[in-house]
Amino acid sequence: MVTILKSLREYRQEDVTKAINELKNCYEALEAIESVLTIFNRETKYNRNLVESVSNYIKQIEESEGYKSFLSIFRLTYEEKNVSGYPDLKGVIDFMEMKHNPDLPWPLIKRFLYTNEKENEFKQLTEQSAKLIVENEEDYLCEIDISPIQDSVRNEISNGILSPRAREIFDLWLSLKLAETFNEKVSYKHPITNEKVKKEDESQIKDQINKLFISYFKEITKNKNEEKVSPEFLPSNDKLWFDLVNEAQRFKLKLIELKENYRNELNKYNLDNTEFLVVDLLSFIKKNGFDLYSIPPVRKMQTIPGGAGLIKRCNELREGSKKGMEVARAKYSQYLKNNKIRLIDKPFQQNKTSKPETSSLLDE
Repeated sequence: MVTILKSLREYRQEDVTKAINELKNCYEALEAIESVLTIFNRETKYNRNLVESVSNYIKQIEESEGYKSFLSIFRLTYEEKNVSGYPDLKGVIDFMEMKHNPDLPWPLIKRFLYTNEKENEFKQLTEQSAKLIVENEEDYLCEIDISPIQDSVRNEISNGILSPRAREIFDLWLSLKLAETFNEKVSYKHPITNEKVKKEDESQIKDQINKLFISYFKEITKNKNEEKVSPEFLPSNDKLWFDLVNEAQRFKLKLIELKENYRNELNKYNLDNTEFLVVDLLSFIKKNGFDLYSIPPVRKMQTIPGGAGLIKRCNELREGSKKGMEVARAKYSQYLKNNKIRLIDKPFQQNKTSKPETSSLLDE
């Protein structure tokens, strides 16, 4: 997909601040949608107004920079190739689940060393110590910054996707370092004959492992630098990034809550929204003298007042892998069939021009 979303690494401080504030507005818009959906099943007379209200809130969210940052943080995109744009809110609501987590291009980590007293509390290794939260400033000794590239490279090596052998060498290197730290004995032997390696050769083996690990690390670091994953204008562990991710996570949970608690109401909204669109298409087609049985070509509709808005609404439709005008044409044809809308030949009368007349349904 050709994305039109701004890369997170290109965000400046003001961009992140704006995204945080607008995501909060998006959250409030979801709450407003909830309020409208609660009366969907009870209200019938003003359903068009209700549908328009929900649609306006959806439009407000989709046009927000906060929503766009949310999509980038969760790496949400279309699966179709050669599609330009970004996913609509209704599709994201259907897709989003608890298992989906924020995934920035760089690791988002804060590292602290606490005072001896606080560290000793953590060392108790109990259920209580596992739930400890450090809130007092006096409990902090220092913050330690590590290059985001190093974090990214280590993660790349650890997952072993790019190079399983790099992960094996890393495990060897780390194990030897731990053994050295804790004065643990390490044995070296031939994998087939089980013959022990000579003592004088052990240091050469350790040196080879060390060189291999450094080689892998440098090569993957080079690749990461070429990928340009680190943010350009704001430090990778700046507090604003954490605030943005927390707000995106909060928005995600609200989307899931909306889907779980208002599934029927959302279905009704989608059905009503599609039906009102089809009714508006029918009115547009009648008013402008087009063939009743098909939606006019987009180029013709664009030249007529009201056509561009209808095209935009049609393009928002999605049903499975189908989208846009393809769905609109299918829904339109089905609507005509379901409502028995057809042309009725009027009996010939002398001195009057015979012409096709629509049924009463068309004259509503």
